[in-house]
Amino acid sequence: MNKDIITVTEDIRKAAAELREAVIDIYDAAKNKAQAECDYRVELAREIMKLREKGLPATLIHDLARGNVANSKYKRDLADVTYRATLEALESQRSQLSALQSALKYME
Repeated sequence: MNKDIITVTEDIRKAAAELREAVIDIYDAAKNKAQAECDYRVELAREIMKLREKGLPATLIHDLARGNVANSKYKRDLADVTYRATLEALESQRSQLSALQSALKYME
């Protein structure tokens, strides 16, 4: 029985270390998400201004501008999905740690 407790305790330490790493990952993902959103909005605004200066009809400008900055939108969307996936991974690791702690309490 002591061997099981030691194994679970080691698993808890490992899970806690992974959770700390996940917190760093979520911070980085959030920062990347915010930067990608900022980059997209700035590029979109610049493109809208370029198209207005060219005298294009107002009804077409927004659609054309979004099409012209599609790469930035892709990067923004990818950063958002990455952030959400990292957040879900963090929650999963929290659950795993909680389950291990419960198992340890039961063993003791």
